[in-house]
Amino acid sequence: AAVNMSRLLSFTRTSAQYAPGALLRHLYSSFSSLVDSRVRTWTLLLLRHSLSSGDEASRSRLMSLLATQHNFEMKAMITEFTVDGVSPETKQRLVLEGNTRRQQRIISRKDGD
Repeated sequence: AAVNMSRLLSFTRTSAQYAPGALLRHLYSSFSSLVDSRVRTWTLLLLRHSLSSGDEASRSRLMSLLATQHNFEMKAMITEFTVDGVSPETKQRLVLEGNTRRQQRIISRKDGD
């Protein structure tokens, strides 16, 4: 789960339209891995406890759970995104990049004329 969460996602201006779907898939994958990991860890812990206590009925149910744990499926996930303001440094950089692109387009048009 930690591996999925640490994977960097980045987008450009042209690919930003795909960001919401990619973020949701990334969150879904990370959360699903986390749930699978936690269920497996707790099941193994409880199984060890049942072995030491001699609880045969619990052991049988836990072994069944371990055998079918890959059948867990998330049906839905709810997320909420909040957009924070852009820092002054980022805003200035975006303005400068926009001005540079605008100047490049002007030069390209002049060269094409």
